[in-house]
Amino acid sequence: MLRGIRPGDRVMHKVRGAGLVLGLSPGAKAKVRLDGDPGLPWTLSLAELKVIEPPPAPKPEKPKTVTKRPAGPSLTSWSWKEVPTVEPAANSLDRAELRQTIEAMRLGVVPAEYARDYTVGREEALQDVEDLLSVKGGLRVLWGDYGAGKTHMLDLAERVALERGYLTSRVVLDPHEVPPSHPRRLYSALVERLRYPDDQGHGLEPLLHRLAESREHRSPQGHNFSRFFSPFLHAEQHGDPELAEWMRDYVDGCNMDSAWGNAKLMRSGWDGPRVLTLSDYRTYGRMYMHLLGTVAAWAEDAGYKGLFLLFDEVEFVDSLTPAEQGFAMEVLKHYAAVTVPKEELRFDPATLYKGGHKVHQELRLFFRSDQPLTVMFGLTPLPDIKESFDNILEPGMHDVQLPPLTEDDMGALADAVLRIYMRAYPESTWSMDDLKVVQDGVEGAAADFGHSPRVLVRSIVGQLDALRWKARGWSPPAGF
Repeated sequence: MLRGIRPGDRVMHKVRGAGLVLGLSPGAKAKVRLDGDPGLPWTLSLAELKVIEPPPAPKPEKPKTVTKRPAGPSLTSWSWKEVPTVEPAANSLDRAELRQTIEAMRLGVVPAEYARDYTVGREEALQDVEDLLSVKGGLRVLWGDYGAGKTHMLDLAERVALERGYLTSRVVLDPHEVPPSHPRRLYSALVERLRYPDDQGHGLEPLLHRLAESREHRSPQGHNFSRFFSPFLHAEQHGDPELAEWMRDYVDGCNMDSAWGNAKLMRSGWDGPRVLTLSDYRTYGRMYMHLLGTVAAWAEDAGYKGLFLLFDEVEFVDSLTPAEQGFAMEVLKHYAAVTVPKEELRFDPATLYKGGHKVHQELRLFFRSDQPLTVMFGLTPLPDIKESFDNILEPGMHDVQLPPLTEDDMGALADAVLRIYMRAYPESTWSMDDLKVVQDGVEGAAADFGHSPRVLVRSIVGQLDALRWKARGWSPPAGF
């Protein structure tokens, strides 16, 4: 005989997912702490809940297969045959940019300038990035093993996109800070990191302010009206600081009280539709895809080429629960659905979840059909990740392979770093004995930190720094 729902039961809601019943409320309702939203409990109708059996006792876990990171090519099989001859920087400005490049190398990041000068063995991948940015929207998956230089290539791809006039945003997907299974947090991270080719700042505000005088974007009757962003332009024009601040947080993806905001908007004379609550519930990928499509389209309206989103190292398959993995792949399907032709997808975009309410179901996946949205993922081809993406995209059609650098590539990279350094510090003189010291230092770094391009670059710069300081009678900084 079926029994009623009691406190302590595990229950399932068809939209909200699984949770724990904390107590019963009048009107045949229950307070439920949802697994996917562990903040304040939800009050849900008992008729919408189904008791689920407690999960069986977990079986002893099998030892995880450890993926051994490849050692990579030797960092020291090459050697300098002679001290290169280079032209010094033409002026103090060039010298300053070269030294900023070297500072970025010290930190292990790709510099804004001269990045191409020490990118080796990546001609095909760079050409693919150029081809991708020459069309209106698209998607690429950059596959490379550990140490293959995915982060370097994503940094360089972002630099190329900025040079081509795109707004860009790059995030590292993280199961705790930026989980792919939580679309609002992912959206918020993306808009927070928006960059502009003309150095207008970061975030959404520079873009929105650029369109502030456009009635087509501000008015509910405008051809480029956005249910989410147009109220921000209205609030800014209305001159109510409190409302403007609320709207600023709202478009940035903060968890806001939409009832308060809508009441304020109505009192300010807003005659458009009400703003929607930005839920972080994991099936609401459609709403945030529509928002990002709006950013891309409005960027084009503001005179930019569009929006280029970059996602670094999606190592979430082993970190998320099976349910979270499912939600994450559902969110990522939305990115594919709006950037890839339907015939190149392994799923039907019409099957993507549309929301539990009519207002969500009527929200278009695209802001407009020709929105210039481009996406690139940098991934390690672990079996689970590869299998997941093969269920989204036709295998091979949108892949960019990043093979490990060869020993010849490492030698070319070392030579490029040395030449940049010599141009930045033309007052320093170098001998073959100095270069042998540098190479010995690189060998030691490889033994301690592994065989990767980043280790090579940082160790060469560090050794050259030490030689330059020694020649001037300086001591290395503490911790060097």
